[in-house]
Amino acid sequence: GVRNALVEDFKEWPLRGDQGALWENFLVAERRKANAYRGFHGGTWFWRTHTGAELDYVEECDGRLSGFEFKSRERVAAAPAGWLSAYPEASFATIHPRNYLDFVAP
Repeated sequence: GVRNALVEDFKEWPLRGDQGALWENFLVAERRKANAYRGFHGGTWFWRTHTGAELDYVEECDGRLSGFEFKSRERVAAAPAGWLSAYPEASFATIHPRNYLDFVAP
């Protein structure tokens, strides 16, 4: 809201050029709140290789990694090959508008 007021950008959601960034920000903020409420004591990061492959959000808890890719439209993304080879035991999920509640309110 504050950012949009400063840049005077009040377009409707379908017309926005920053949907992905807003969606990612919302999901990370809500997940971190949920984790704090439930006493989650693991680490959180994003993951990116020097070639540009990335995951939007990674959690580590009790030595187990979980990677997440955020999509503002309902579609499933494949885990990056680099993630799979570096962390073969890690989990991976795509978070989108139809399944985000399970992510932000576990």
